[in-house]
Amino acid sequence: MFRLKIVLALSLFVSTVVAEESKNHVKRVISAGGALTEIVYALDAGNEVVAVDVSSMYPYEELNKLPKVGYYRQLSAEGLLSLKPTTLVAAKGAGPDVVLQQLVEAGVQVKLFEQYGYSLDAWQKLVMDIAKFFERTDFAKNFMKEKLAAIKTSQENRKYAQNTINAVLLMSAGQRGVMVAGENTMPNLLFELSGLNNVALTIDGYKTMTNEGLVQANIDMIVMPAHVVKSSGGKDAICENPTIILSLKGECNLYVMDPLLALGMGSRIDLAVKELTEYANQINL
Repeated sequence: MFRLKIVLALSLFVSTVVAEESKNHVKRVISAGGALTEIVYALDAGNEVVAVDVSSMYPYEELNKLPKVGYYRQLSAEGLLSLKPTTLVAAKGAGPDVVLQQLVEAGVQVKLFEQYGYSLDAWQKLVMDIAKFFERTDFAKNFMKEKLAAIKTSQENRKYAQNTINAVLLMSAGQRGVMVAGENTMPNLLFELSGLNNVALTIDGYKTMTNEGLVQANIDMIVMPAHVVKSSGGKDAICENPTIILSLKGECNLYVMDPLLALGMGSRIDLAVKELTEYANQINL
């Protein structure tokens, strides 16, 4: 009987210790980086997130309820630590470095995720790296399988031949030239997956193309992030821009796109391809 009481007491002690350890190791994650946060939520790990940076906007409803910690490249240790995080997950380039060091010294785990270029393979690697960290690898495999299948469906539904539609993504349109998305950008990957010919392939990254260069491109389709269209005076103002008019083969086929879809390697890459192909299907060459 005495021995039984000892066993019961030990069992109760062990259970209490385990419960306390579990309680003390609940993750309080701050996620910094729009595409990164999208993927975290897509992998069903959003329940661990207690705050995000201002570039993290999707999923809209969930993130609107969370505190914001500034921009991921301009973080403040004081602001972050006030939220009592256990972990900061961020896109590579987050900082400043001194802030990240302060977080580590305060006992916060800091995990930076690197994006290895712009390709489907790079996207899958990013998703899997995040999934491993959050212990969602099986979930991620099914998630990526569904996304790749959706992209294939959009490609099969194209009504135009590969690279027959000349497209460009504009980040600005001024008197001296236009800011375009060239190689090694998310828009270029989306154009490739959508079968569109990026007229800015001679440019690396986001750079200015001369008005003369744009005019010579014979553009069929213009893509612009919604915030750029708004700051430029709206669709009518863009389509009435003399340089834009001269660069077009025919009609002003301007597709206004969600900036997170157009520019970020997030969780909705399949939706971005679907939107572009569906719009391009309506263009009369």
